[in-house]
Amino acid sequence: VVEGAGDTVYVASKALGRAVQAHVVATSAGSEAGQPDFALLQVDDAPGGVTPLQLSTEIGRLDSVVAGGFPGFVMSMDRTYRDIINGDTSGIGNLEIVTTVGNVMALPRDGTTKVITHSANVSRGNSGGPLADACGRAVGVNTFMILDNENAQKLNFSLSARDAIQFLSSNGVTAATASTLCAPAAGAVAAGQPGAAQ
Repeated sequence: VVEGAGDTVYVASKALGRAVQAHVVATSAGSEAGQPDFALLQVDDAPGGVTPLQLSTEIGRLDSVVAGGFPGFVMSMDRTYRDIINGDTSGIGNLEIVTTVGNVMALPRDGTTKVITHSANVSRGNSGGPLADACGRAVGVNTFMILDNENAQKLNFSLSARDAIQFLSSNGVTAATASTLCAPAAGAVAAGQPGAAQ
């Protein structure tokens, strides 16, 4: 989430092993629910040899998916996460992503944007995280949820990888993509750990 953050933000990952500055190169025009809501960041001090996350547009109804992110209400139980929030970033390389498993429920279209409705639970802290297929390829970007109190139901939504690819392309970036159907490793999704295609 970079809205209102200005031109400079901080990012962290296992590959970086620390928090580093990143520059906001481009953002989508708006950030309304269901509309394109992407940001392109440039990390000046990025390490070499990092394998980019593959994006895939091959997704269909009932396909198994895994939502990843760092929801605060879960991460608050993690000591490393609490240390990071309090300013000690030395444990960033040890921080583990939280994953939830579900299935694609619907692929409605809102204008030109494809939104994936799925049952992999997302909450605050999942926004901007990947929605992966059973082969570990990002098929979407987690973005929002809707609670239906009357029917005690929650719907989770991700923007499609197709729209992320278009956003990157419009800003001069060629994404690593996969166009083949996913053939997951046995039991990969049930364990919440997408595996490589067989």
